[in-house]
Amino acid sequence: TTALLLLIASEMIGANKGIGFQVMNAQYNFQIPLMFAAIFILAGLGLVSNYALVFAQRRLCRWSDASN
Repeated sequence: TTALLLLIASEMIGANKGIGFQVMNAQYNFQIPLMFAAIFILAGLGLVSNYALVFAQRRLCRWSDASN
């Protein structure tokens, strides 16, 4: 989770491609619908990656309690 957040933050600061850059570029150019579309894509990617990691933890670490 931390790695994904740092990746997006670094895209917002110093990249010229990527979803983080798209959010900042749309904000600076007052393209509000594009900005919110990129934010929703980021939220969706976050949810999908979270569910994938929880699923992998439940499959691979059966001895631990993954209900948290």
